[in-house]
Amino acid sequence: MQLGVGSTALTSWQLLGVPPGSAHHPTEVLDRDGWVPATGPTTVAAALRDAGVWSAHRAVDFDETDWWWRARFESASAGPAVIRLDGVATVFDAWLNGEPLVSGDNMFVAHRATARVERVNELVIRCRALRSEPVPKSPRARWKTFMVDLPQLRWIRSSFAGRIRTWRPAAAPVGPWRPVVVDLDPPSLELRRLESSLRGRDGVVRVEAWWSGTSATDATLTVGSSTAPLTVEPHPDGTRLAGEVVLNDAPLWFPSTHGEPNLVEVRLRVDGHDHRLGSTGFRDVALDTARGGFGVIVNGVALHARGACWVPPDAVRLWSDAALLRRSLQLAVDAGVNMMRVTGVGTYEQDEFYDLCDELGILVWQDFMFANLDYPDEDPGFVAGVRLEAGQLLDRLARHPCLAVLCGGTDVEQQAIMMGRRAGDRMNGVGRLVLAACCADAAPAVPYVANTPSGGVLPFQVDTGPSSYFGVGAYLRPLDDARRAGVRFATECLAMAHLPTDGNVERSVGRDDGLNGPGWKFASARDAHADWDFDDVRDFYVGELFGRGALDARFYDRTAYLDAGRAASSICVESCLGEWRRADSSCRGALILGWQDRLAGAGWGILDSDGVPKSVYYALARSSRPRAVLLTDEGLNGLVAHVFNDGPLALAGRLVLRLVDVHGREMRNGETPIDVPAHGEERIELAGLLDSFYDLTFAYRFGPPVCDAVSVSLVEAVSGDVVSRAVHFPGGHHRPRQLDVGLTADISSGSGGEVLVRVSTRLAAQFVQLHADGWLADDNFFHLVPGDTQVVSLRPMRAGALSGSVRCLNAADRVGLRWAPDTAG
Repeated sequence: MQLGVGSTALTSWQLLGVPPGSAHHPTEVLDRDGWVPATGPTTVAAALRDAGVWSAHRAVDFDETDWWWRARFESASAGPAVIRLDGVATVFDAWLNGEPLVSGDNMFVAHRATARVERVNELVIRCRALRSEPVPKSPRARWKTFMVDLPQLRWIRSSFAGRIRTWRPAAAPVGPWRPVVVDLDPPSLELRRLESSLRGRDGVVRVEAWWSGTSATDATLTVGSSTAPLTVEPHPDGTRLAGEVVLNDAPLWFPSTHGEPNLVEVRLRVDGHDHRLGSTGFRDVALDTARGGFGVIVNGVALHARGACWVPPDAVRLWSDAALLRRSLQLAVDAGVNMMRVTGVGTYEQDEFYDLCDELGILVWQDFMFANLDYPDEDPGFVAGVRLEAGQLLDRLARHPCLAVLCGGTDVEQQAIMMGRRAGDRMNGVGRLVLAACCADAAPAVPYVANTPSGGVLPFQVDTGPSSYFGVGAYLRPLDDARRAGVRFATECLAMAHLPTDGNVERSVGRDDGLNGPGWKFASARDAHADWDFDDVRDFYVGELFGRGALDARFYDRTAYLDAGRAASSICVESCLGEWRRADSSCRGALILGWQDRLAGAGWGILDSDGVPKSVYYALARSSRPRAVLLTDEGLNGLVAHVFNDGPLALAGRLVLRLVDVHGREMRNGETPIDVPAHGEERIELAGLLDSFYDLTFAYRFGPPVCDAVSVSLVEAVSGDVVSRAVHFPGGHHRPRQLDVGLTADISSGSGGEVLVRVSTRLAAQFVQLHADGWLADDNFFHLVPGDTQVVSLRPMRAGALSGSVRCLNAADRVGLRWAPDTAG
């Protein structure tokens, strides 16, 4: 990070593609026709998409072409300037006004160059065709991967993103994907490193900066209310500023599920001039790996981590507007998410992502960008590049309290074993030696993991250490496998084609195609060489949970088929996450494979490609919010309620149990007071709330199910509000579909611009869903029993009237939703 005035971010670019090796200097291309305008930071794919030249539904190999970029800028006067290229993908050369400026071969490394600028200037970058770059013949790879077919990735540091063979979109990142900034008036202060740590209960902030202005004589660092002088070391070309501030009894930073994400401002003052360095926070993070386990402990509090593998809002451009990032991450917090994993098949995120995770209270599991390959970890040049990449990242992240785990990459050790290497072979020198040493030196207070998955006799066993769990999902295991497998920490899990909203489906299918058409199937994720895709995985669970008839509905009732698919995904997610969250479970964390879809259609994401929550988002929320009641079917041992209170204050209230028959009449009820301590859980056997035996799990089968539905509500003592509700169907998820169950929806306007929909029902309603394109619901895809009501808040995502419907899985009828601002109230 550099601080000062006179900085110009180059955002107006043009690009031109030419055959590889056909031009070697800007003079050979600047006068050619065909330059396409682009707005940076960006990639070739994003620029061509924005210009209407390319669509994400076209598979184009951007690595086969040399791509030239140019940007013009002006200066008030000629003189020295600093040009910063924060990331260019991948092998590139840059010229300023026709003179060589800088070259690079690592998309994850930032570059800084000093040059003379004129009043009118032109910066030109050539990104060479990666597929044409030579590949060293030695040392030979000991294994290969089916994930990518670009051998250059073993040697040249670039992302798997957009290059994985069966993932869409196929949009390899090429170009200035991170900001390019020209400091026409080079800033006087360059921040080299800002880091925070805890020393007992005191917060410690250390800084190292370089002052290149007039000779500095006095410098201080202020953290919150504490200030301390810095050491001033004059050098021929500037002054080094270094030191630390101790903040006594510092406020601790917690993930939002377990406390407050407290932050403090940091300012540096040099000779009477203030410079804001941003914010930081104080937390202690540790891992509990006893007896093969794996759990994250923050400030002495063991927590259950839940969330997803992060996918940015625009997975083609790889740069997101801060408002879009905030909206996406706020949705995560609203759902009870407390961890995001930045995976080794993606890219390091922009600074705004980590700032928002700090502010909103989301832990970050940070992979280094290494995946699947046998990297040349004994080649001196390659290792030097890895150290530079790691050092820049660790310096950038040192001030962020959200950083919880550093990991050497993804699937390297798993790939080696699956391709025939022996478990004892040296197979991950980058993760176990090079990166481990970098992290021990630059981030000793952050837990480090050499690779994920890893830990067991075979690295992909799920009952030891961090793992990838796809038992429920791709491997078609029954739901109870989530308990039987003994998962310890799933760094990715529950992969299936989660269906988006009706509007997104229609945009993906197109006017003339169906769900087997090319538009839909292009976006369907699948493994290389597989004769099935993840639509098939979802449909397997539709058949298991709802019977063959739900699958056959595809032939005559698309809506019913899609609703059954949304329900199946939701059941899988909620069942597994609820199982793993129990205190008696071996699991201490679960991150769903994808946060957002990259294309319209049914991807792995919890959000669709427009950033709109899918049904699985609400399943995640019900099982993850800090205060929640979840139910587990313990068979002959009955139905058990688990009341969670992750927050820092005790929870006092009552648990209310209601049994409803097939006619919608309440058969029995019961309740019990609860008092759950901070960061605690209470386990309640519901049989104890009734005055006689009821087979609530339908385990004994002395006759038909004793009731149609069981409703359990968690009611807060002070407010009397229902803070969480869970519903169980003793007869199972496969219920007869009726014409009408008596759904009603009353609409009113809220005080904050939202629309409130009060939903009730005459008979038990399964997977009640509100569909209103352009409106965001705070709850959806829930069960509802007679006598209970659910108030759903709908917030507009864009201006306009509300038009939609309410329907449920077990009824053909639906209720219309209509509301316009001028008729509110």
